[in-house]
Amino acid sequence: MSEVEKLISIAKAEVGYREKSSNNSLDSKTANAGSNNYNKYARDLDNITDFYNTKKNGYSWCDIFVDWCFVQAFGVNRALELLCQTKKSCGAGCVFSMQYFKNKGQFFSKPKVGDQIFFRDSDGDAGHTGLVYGFDNYKVYTIEGNSNNRVEMCSYDINSSSILGYGRPKYNEECKEEPKAEVKPDTKKETVKKLQQALNKDYNCGLDVDGIIGPLTTKAVNNNMVRNFTVGEFAKWVQERLIAKGYSLNEFGVDGRYGNESEKKVKEFQANCGIDVDGIVGINTVNRLIGG
Repeated sequence: MSEVEKLISIAKAEVGYREKSSNNSLDSKTANAGSNNYNKYARDLDNITDFYNTKKNGYSWCDIFVDWCFVQAFGVNRALELLCQTKKSCGAGCVFSMQYFKNKGQFFSKPKVGDQIFFRDSDGDAGHTGLVYGFDNYKVYTIEGNSNNRVEMCSYDINSSSILGYGRPKYNEECKEEPKAEVKPDTKKETVKKLQQALNKDYNCGLDVDGIIGPLTTKAVNNNMVRNFTVGEFAKWVQERLIAKGYSLNEFGVDGRYGNESEKKVKEFQANCGIDVDGIVGINTVNRLIGG
């Protein structure tokens, strides 16, 4: 596993973590949820002697989340090296973190997987940040802490004026030409195969995993349509396809639980496709989620 792959894997595992209302239950993803900025990421970095200039638990934590992922992946010294920082730095702040990359000549206008993305605030300064886990000609895909008080997977127009640019750590040589496994979308056949596998696992449909939407797959979809409160691999497949289509999920990310936020995004998707807007995922919606 390359350094980039290890970093992104750690970040993805945190999707759905919710910040806390107090300094309790910090290790639980969802318990004691609130909006007071308490979280395990700042706690862990505060416990590292002189990692930051001051203690940070209880403060805005988007940049802290990024730093935590680097420390978890590589240890303190390598993390600081990759982030262009030293101990006792102001690296918990987006403005400072961005400047550290600029000072090293490692700040770019186009993304690569593993970059730290920086977003513009209302004053034009860096006000939010995250990690790039994918991109294509149209979108950049990110994992962000402190996004709606939680860790989320998001996507943006790649030319969005809200993006200031990308800090680029100098990963090991084997990572310089990072394969775009996270970037290149699944082919239609691969996407259908994942759907068939999900239906087989959830409902024991006995479908051939051949990547073809035939009568049996169509019937299986319509007999087991995803609707509010559906839980399982089919629901997870729908969530993954929504994100691939650029619809960010603000509840718990891709968790296989089709709740109100997932239903809302499906309705938006259905409206944009010009099909019945009911929030229920049958074959018409599935075909459009599969399509390019």
